[in-house]
Amino acid sequence: MNTSVQSLSEFIEHITSENIHHDHEIFWRGHSDRNYKLTPNIYRKTSKLVGKEDLILKEAEIRHPEDFSTRSNSFEKLALMQHYEFPTRLLDVTENPLVALYFACKTNQKKTGEVVRFGIKRDSVKYYDSDLVSVLSALYCIAPARFDGLNQ
Repeated sequence: MNTSVQSLSEFIEHITSENIHHDHEIFWRGHSDRNYKLTPNIYRKTSKLVGKEDLILKEAEIRHPEDFSTRSNSFEKLALMQHYEFPTRLLDVTENPLVALYFACKTNQKKTGEVVRFGIKRDSVKYYDSDLVSVLSALYCIAPARFDGLNQ
């Protein structure tokens, strides 16, 4: 449901009045243009970056060796790359709707921002130390066309 709000109090009233299933975790994302597609950064820039996440990681490690040397797993490295604004396959979300609102209002005041709510079933939420997250984050970003070749 698209709802326009003009103040913080309207926003809080709106999000607290929403029907939320208690078997769901709620995550939020805010961005400064409602026409923005929910696409991770590595897919947004150009298709030239897709499939080169390993090279982007090496560049990040060269520029910030002290930070990356203390990261023990691939997910931590991806999160740190995201922090340093390197393109990754991660999409920033938060559990705090006010943080999402901040990002919706922060950068482009000539555009209408958007806050998106994600309701994820609790048993589908995976944490940074789960086996599934470890395996998926260890895979380098592969272009969809490269996946097609694996299926033949």
